[in-house]
Amino acid sequence: MPGLPKICWVVVDGLPHWLVTREVLRDPARYPMVSRIVQAGQMAELQPVSPNCQTPPSLCSLFSGTGADRHGLTGFDIPDSRDPLAKRNAFQAFAHDVPMIWDRYAAAGQRVALCHIPYVSRERLGAALVSQTYGFVPPAIAPVTFVLKDDRECHVVPGTDLAIATHRQSDGHVSIRVTPSVSDRPSIHLKPGEWQSLSLCAGAPTLACLCTVAGTSRLHILGSYAFSPAGQAPDRIGTRHPFVAGGLTQIFRTGGFGRSLIDGGAGQAEEVFFQGVRALSKRYWAEAILAAAADTADLTLCYQPAYDLLFHEILGLVDPDNGHATPARTQVAERLLSAALADIDCGLAALVRAARGRPVVMCSDHGMKPVDTILCPNVLLQDWGYLQTDAGQIDAGASQAFFHPAETGAVWFAKTLPFSAQKAILDRLAGTFSKRTGRVSHWFAAQLPTGGPDDFTRHLFFAPGKGQTLKAHVDGPATRPSRKTADHATYSDEESLLGVVASVTHPIVLPNRIATQDVAQTFVQGFGAEAANVTS
Repeated sequence: MPGLPKICWVVVDGLPHWLVTREVLRDPARYPMVSRIVQAGQMAELQPVSPNCQTPPSLCSLFSGTGADRHGLTGFDIPDSRDPLAKRNAFQAFAHDVPMIWDRYAAAGQRVALCHIPYVSRERLGAALVSQTYGFVPPAIAPVTFVLKDDRECHVVPGTDLAIATHRQSDGHVSIRVTPSVSDRPSIHLKPGEWQSLSLCAGAPTLACLCTVAGTSRLHILGSYAFSPAGQAPDRIGTRHPFVAGGLTQIFRTGGFGRSLIDGGAGQAEEVFFQGVRALSKRYWAEAILAAAADTADLTLCYQPAYDLLFHEILGLVDPDNGHATPARTQVAERLLSAALADIDCGLAALVRAARGRPVVMCSDHGMKPVDTILCPNVLLQDWGYLQTDAGQIDAGASQAFFHPAETGAVWFAKTLPFSAQKAILDRLAGTFSKRTGRVSHWFAAQLPTGGPDDFTRHLFFAPGKGQTLKAHVDGPATRPSRKTADHATYSDEESLLGVVASVTHPIVLPNRIATQDVAQTFVQGFGAEAANVTS
């Protein structure tokens, strides 16, 4: 398949179409790159995948050009075929026989550069793979928080031989030194609310932040990878922009940056959280820009996951119908979301400059649905006698129905239960939740290879109503407040879940709405590839 187009493609996780269009209408001058794309008619709506538009199935559909009926991923986790209650992480469970867009390029004798991209079978790519990084792996060092009680202290990083010495300065800053030193910058000086790179492991720095919460100083250190996974390209970004291994969201939700807005805070915690997201995002922009500037690949494919973290926590606060929204909270959220979109605009502009005339395209993997309520179907199923528990856990063998712990939206039924009874239970779930919340829930069928033992029906999915998401809890209330203000777990036809598809530089024909699995083919066709069916 000769002649596949030379493109730079960036995927911005969780970027909703509604947010982009709203911000551009309000203040087009603040987003010159995105505004130009919208005004030129080069931005389309992305139709999210079904039955669940969480990130793993969405990325797999984007890159493979197939739906869940082919690649088999239905959520962040998927049910394990050996145990009716077990689950596997979808990034590790993908079908290796499904070819991806980069496999098509390699088969055509063309080169690829992949920045933080999952689902790669290196053996198929061979010499066609000029560079790759990948971060969906467990951290070498887990995130850790130290409470600073004295002017001078020494803290041991759990599971390592590393020690961190802290020294309070008279100006409120804290100096931090790591021993044994693994870089030429073993010390940093932090002021409250500031994020800086800190080297814990050779070649793989992380991010550190100092916060004062209720009069107590806390040093937060995010997780770190010791090195790039075996066989992959070394980290070429350097110590300025670390490849961080998690911890940011957990610190925010547990009050590590102070009280969040929904817990009565005034916005300081969200500001520190946003600055952490911004620091994290620079890693992925830097890597994308470096790969584009190198000009060694025909397909440069880059993933930008950072902003999705922010959207989950504050996006719902700008929705007047969201139960968490108040005028004061909305004002804070709008300011931070505007800053985030401005960062994305700048990142795209830098990528365009690095590409030096080559086509640059952009999309998200899904949108984001404002939420304020969690629905727990298992609580109702247990109350009605369809679900049985043992020591507080679902007893699959004794149950007739349960919402699967993988939380893909699937309600599993024992095959001994007639299909008419299964539908009646789902109707009852939808009716009960709709009546209790005043928001309409529904269910649908989707014939998918969802895994699991053959003695269960697994193709019936529950879709929560507006402002709602699902959890598999078996205890507590059936409806409860959500700490997230936005989510994208479980598919619905809500407009808020629409993502974006855009040609950043060169005009191409875009339909108004593009299915996730058609995005790669749209780009290939749009840039005049001879092999238009690249992902079919």
